[in-house]
Amino acid sequence: MTDEEKAATEKAEADRKAAGKQDLERVTTERDTLKGQVTSVTAERDAFKAEVDRLSKLVGKTSTPPAGGGGGKGKQTAEEWLKEQVGK
Repeated sequence: MTDEEKAATEKAEADRKAAGKQDLERVTTERDTLKGQVTSVTAERDAFKAEVDRLSKLVGKTSTPPAGGGGGKGKQTAEEWLKEQVGK
């Protein structure tokens, strides 16, 4: 192996290591960003749960609207069901 070949091989190896390091840094940054998003969404979900609990205590009992527009008195729309619930 000549000196030129040896230098080219060493440069290629150094370039490959540098590219691997950049990939690692990029993936690590993406991972940290996603972890932040998960933390944010989890906090938002917990806040919504707390609000639902608070409102449930104010209302007393909770009611679930009919799934798919059915249930209750025949086939009700969500609006009809809600009017019925408010009227109670």
